[in-house]
Amino acid sequence: MNSTLNHFCKLSSIVILSFLFSVDIFSQTKSPTYIGINPENIDSSIDPNVNFYEYSNGNWLKNNPVPPEYSRWGSWNGIINKNQEVLRKILEDASMNSSASKGSNLQKLGDLYFLAMDTVTIERDGLNPLKDYLARIDGISSKEDFQKVFAYLKGLRTGGLFSFFGGQDDKNSKNVIFQLFQSGLGMPDRDYYLKDDDRSKKLRSQYGDFAARMFELMGNENSSALKLAQRVIELETRLAKASMSRVDMREAEATYHLMTLEELRSLTPDLSWDLIFNE
Repeated sequence: MNSTLNHFCKLSSIVILSFLFSVDIFSQTKSPTYIGINPENIDSSIDPNVNFYEYSNGNWLKNNPVPPEYSRWGSWNGIINKNQEVLRKILEDASMNSSASKGSNLQKLGDLYFLAMDTVTIERDGLNPLKDYLARIDGISSKEDFQKVFAYLKGLRTGGLFSFFGGQDDKNSKNVIFQLFQSGLGMPDRDYYLKDDDRSKKLRSQYGDFAARMFELMGNENSSALKLAQRVIELETRLAKASMSRVDMREAEATYHLMTLEELRSLTPDLSWDLIFNE
């Protein structure tokens, strides 16, 4: 029995070791000259029976400290960064390709990338590209107007109030259904609005400064920008208070409420779903 268990443990260690090194494709410091396990990553000074993780990854960890611009670092980050470099080269080449066929994917990719990187034109145009959208918002004078503009902006994949999308029914994956989910917060999580510790208070203050600056860039005077920013934070705080916490959402049943459209209408009488869908 003990012999069998010992053999199984050794075999498991080999499998785990193989997996750990099979993903070590790119290193921060040099290009790979191997495929699969890289024995150079093993720290043989560590007893694997005492600390298998340090044994199998010790030298990799020593040779690949977390870069200052990252909060974490691993072999997958190297893969992702390398992939982004390749994609950027493709886009840069496409944007400089003057012979790409009109209407081709190459031409479309090149034009889109050029538009995104043309900072001279972006700075010159300022808010002009947003004027039509801002005019729609300024034109809201009723609940119906608000819902029309809300639906229009949702069609542009903006945030606000809540999110909705199509996805598999969690209890019947054969069905793709309309799904609603809490949203509308500018900061990452409800706790950023509700916690009362010093760090949270500081973050809320900085968020208010940021929001005010955005309103100033949209042409508002400083005093008006501060008032608008405060209104935004007050609204988002109300949304945060109505939002479920991350802990609450860990329970799958807590976020599953299958209902008919008629039941949804009854649940949210102040929203005209027919109007939103039509828009």
